[in-house]
Amino acid sequence: MKEIFGSYSRHLIFKCFVVSLTTWLVLVFLDFSISVILELENVSTSTSFIALLMSLALEQFHKGMQYLESSVLIGTLIALVLFNQQGNLVFLRSAGFSPMKLVAICGVGPMCLSLLLLTFDEFVFIDLAAKASIDAKAQSTQQDLIQTSWYFDGDSLIGIQNLNSTAIESVRVIDFSADGSISSNQTLKDGQLKDGQITFPSTPSNLKEQLTPLKIEKNLSGMSFKNITLINLFTLLKDNQDNFQNSQLIKSSIYTKLLSPFSIMAIIFLAGSLMFSSSRSGGVGRQIVLGISIGLMYELLKDLSLVSFLVYQWPVLIANLLPILIILSGGIYSFRRI
Repeated sequence: MKEIFGSYSRHLIFKCFVVSLTTWLVLVFLDFSISVILELENVSTSTSFIALLMSLALEQFHKGMQYLESSVLIGTLIALVLFNQQGNLVFLRSAGFSPMKLVAICGVGPMCLSLLLLTFDEFVFIDLAAKASIDAKAQSTQQDLIQTSWYFDGDSLIGIQNLNSTAIESVRVIDFSADGSISSNQTLKDGQLKDGQITFPSTPSNLKEQLTPLKIEKNLSGMSFKNITLINLFTLLKDNQDNFQNSQLIKSSIYTKLLSPFSIMAIIFLAGSLMFSSSRSGGVGRQIVLGISIGLMYELLKDLSLVSFLVYQWPVLIANLLPILIILSGGIYSFRRI
C-alpha cells in the first residue's frame, strides 16, 4: 500500500507540473501574439518584420515571468479538478490522505516549476531580454527613446545618458557665463561613472577639473529591478549601502525573487482548499474562479504591504513575509473547516 501511495504522489506532482507549465506557455504565447500585433506599426524600411519578431521572441520568456504565479495557480486548480472528476481525490482521501496533505503534494510540482523557470530567468531569459533591448535601441532612430539626466555643477549644466550602469555615454557639458548666456557646449561620447566621479579614456584638459569632482547619487525609485539578476542586485545593494531609500528598494526586489517559490506554494495552499468543498452550488467552475480571485487579492495584498512598509521605512523582509503568512493562516483555517 505504501508503494501505491508513492506512485500516486509522484503522479500528482508530475501532473500538476505539466499542467502548470502548459498554462504558463499558453499565457506567454498569447502575450507574444498581442505584442506582435501592437508592434506591427513599427515595421518600416529600417526595421523589418523578421527583426521585430526576433526581438519580441527574445524578450518574451522573461516578460512571461510576470504570469508565473497566476499560471501555476490556474494550472494546479485545473489539475485538481481533473483529479476530482476522475475520482482520484476521493480514493486518496479514503486511503488516509488528508486534504491538506494532498494540496501540499500537488504544490510540489508548481514549486519545482517556479524554481526551474526562475533559474532560467536568472541565467538565460534576462540576458536574452537585454540583447533584444540593445538590438531594438540600435535599430530605432526615435529621439524620445533617449533619456538624459541633467545635473548642475557650479556654472555648468551636465547631461548624462545610461545612468543604470557604470558605463555612461553622450556626456554634454554646457557652461554659462555671468550674464546667463551659454559660453560653451561640448559633448563626450563615452566614459565611466564610479563613486559619483566621471572619468574618460581621454578627457580634454578644460573639462577634467569640472567633471572629476561631480558627485552623482542615482535615484532608483523609478527603476525597474525585474530586468536585473540576483547577482547584480547584490552588487547594486553593496554600492547603495549609504542610501537608505535605494537599499530598501533593492532589498525588496531581492526578497521578492528569493521568496517567489514560497509565495506560489502559499497561494496554492489556500486556493487548493476550495477543491474539497461541496461542488453542488456552482460546480468546479465556481471553485476555479474563486481560486483565481484569491490570487488577484493576494497580488493586491503584496503590493499594499510593500508600499506601506516602504513609506514608513519598516523592514522590507517583513513586508514580503507578511502576505505569505496571512495566506498560509487562511489556508490552515480553510482546511480545518473541511
